[in-house]
Amino acid sequence: MKKNRAHLIFTGALAVLTLFFLFRNVSNVRFLETIKQADFRFLLISLLVLFLFIMMEALSLRTLLKSFGFQPGLRRIFRYALADFYVSSITPGACGGQPTKLYFMSRDQLPLGVSSLCVLLFNTCYHVSMLLIVAAAWFSGALQPITTHPALKWLLLYGALIQLSLVLLFITLAFSKTLAPGLLRRLIHLLTKVRLIKKPEKWLARLEEQTALYHSGSSYFKEHPGVLGKTLILTTLHLLLLYSLPYWVYRSFGLSGVSFLHILFLQAGLTIGVESLPLPGGLAANEGSFLIVFANVFPQSLLLSALLLSRGISYYLGLIIGGISTWFLNKKTQKITVPSLSRSKSDLRQIPTKKSHVMVQ
Repeated sequence: MKKNRAHLIFTGALAVLTLFFLFRNVSNVRFLETIKQADFRFLLISLLVLFLFIMMEALSLRTLLKSFGFQPGLRRIFRYALADFYVSSITPGACGGQPTKLYFMSRDQLPLGVSSLCVLLFNTCYHVSMLLIVAAAWFSGALQPITTHPALKWLLLYGALIQLSLVLLFITLAFSKTLAPGLLRRLIHLLTKVRLIKKPEKWLARLEEQTALYHSGSSYFKEHPGVLGKTLILTTLHLLLLYSLPYWVYRSFGLSGVSFLHILFLQAGLTIGVESLPLPGGLAANEGSFLIVFANVFPQSLLLSALLLSRGISYYLGLIIGGISTWFLNKKTQKITVPSLSRSKSDLRQIPTKKSHVMVQ
């Protein structure tokens, strides 16, 4: 948590600097007047879209966990998703969200072998969905403002290559019987050498147990691809909701000349380029790219206001809500029993059944 506070301070400082440079030459009175022009009804829709965006992640995780016989309460998983959003928003390249989610799932006594595989497969589906949406955007011709820009076209290519590399890595980790356990063993040995782990044999024994769970899960998903298909649909909806947010801001200003899909595709192309940058929330790069990409969508007099509303809802509001939720989540641990853990090691392959259910409210 101390490290998260440091990330939060750095993110706050970077956000202040970004907003200062963006609005340093803008009249506050004139800016507030343009904000007041926004139709509150469409802004309410954007708030609902943000809620559904986070809900799709929760439903994706629940789908994967249910396939193992675990059935955590949707409210609890929604809090995991909020914690993921919060920590991802304050760490470079969104690198802290998934470990945070695993930390809270582990505290709730969900087996690490199960939770880590579910998070890994969610990430795989997430990145596949992103690539599919951006591919559709490219074929539609909507990304021309990006592909013709001297800097943004390389950022788009960089983002696509990073996403493709992550998909290949996650698939290998999920379904290889040696790569993930081997990497974890090396990590344990390294931590033992630097004296951060004092009893490596205990950690290695636990790793063997969790590896059995992990392998039983990957075998299960190979035999039941429908679970991953359903998750892929949910992660695609998850991203489509996020990418649609600038459209509702666009409509809030009474504008209607540009189609829903065109704005959604522009946001998808913008996001894939900046998401993998080593900046918390893509700060500065995201705002600068928005002003370039949407210059022909919003009138110049409304462009900064559109940026503030769009980022305010999709990033800053989610950051605040996620931070508050994570604080409460950290204060209260849900103790649960896991019937699967009482089985013998020879029976671990039978874990993915629909007989045992674990409820987490």
